[in-house]
Amino acid sequence: MFVADEDPYTAESAKAFLKLARGRKLGVLVNMVIGMPKLKYIILYSKYSKVYSIPFDEQLRIYRASGVDPIKLRSAGVAKMVKAAVDIARRLNS
Repeated sequence: MFVADEDPYTAESAKAFLKLARGRKLGVLVNMVIGMPKLKYIILYSKYSKVYSIPFDEQLRIYRASGVDPIKLRSAGVAKMVKAAVDIARRLNS
């Protein structure tokens, strides 16, 4: 699993890391996307593995700073992270 941002430097390091990674590549998690993810990065990352896009969530950032468990929030960002984790777990068990 590789957590990435939408910038050229992270894209280059992801490319290098994922080429060196041996075995199954579980996914690239593009984190804290504002609005729609840029197609350029989705296409680039999808060459290496399955891509999960997690939206930016200001509410999650505020509550994490105050120590609230993210699972207790009704947040789009948390829901997408949980969905990605479940999908990865299923892929590991198959």
